[in-house]
Amino acid sequence: MVARGHSKAEIERIAQRVSASMVREHARGLALEALGAQGYDAFVASMLSRAEETMTLLVTQLGGPAVEPRCVLVGRAARGEVDADPILRIRIETDAPPGVIAALLVAAGMDEPTFSSVQTRFGRLDRLEVDDEGVCTRILRLPPAMGVPLDADLRAERASDKPVPTLSLAALREALAEGCEDRSPNDLRD
Repeated sequence: MVARGHSKAEIERIAQRVSASMVREHARGLALEALGAQGYDAFVASMLSRAEETMTLLVTQLGGPAVEPRCVLVGRAARGEVDADPILRIRIETDAPPGVIAALLVAAGMDEPTFSSVQTRFGRLDRLEVDDEGVCTRILRLPPAMGVPLDADLRAERASDKPVPTLSLAALREALAEGCEDRSPNDLRD
């Protein structure tokens, strides 16, 4: 017997049934309890505002006179879910070198980003990561010539053809203008 009358094998079976989504839902419940509904909504709005500010910086500074690069918020944050994994994942379609992107972030007052590359099913892509005041933002640079869809599942292994959740800059601005607290996370979609 290990805990509360359960054998080790029973506990292992229970642990296998606990999914990441269950853990995140539990974390969301704890955050709601700690912050209250209004405090939690304000936290979500502040995180999405940070994403909007970063995306706006990238689009306006990396774009040409007539064309803005395509840029999206990706993953759980694109659905308005920022608890238990408060990482803002941004994809931008640009030929700008990672050093230029880093210089923009630093000039805007953010901390110096770290550089890495990730192997995807489309090839190797550059990634910048900045932890600014406790908020982690990952920016993935997609060179336009690679033709990587902004909503593609990029995993090199076990990739799916099912698109990942994305939120365009325009849709993010609209959600913030309307007030994220008045919308369910599933409403934060293009």
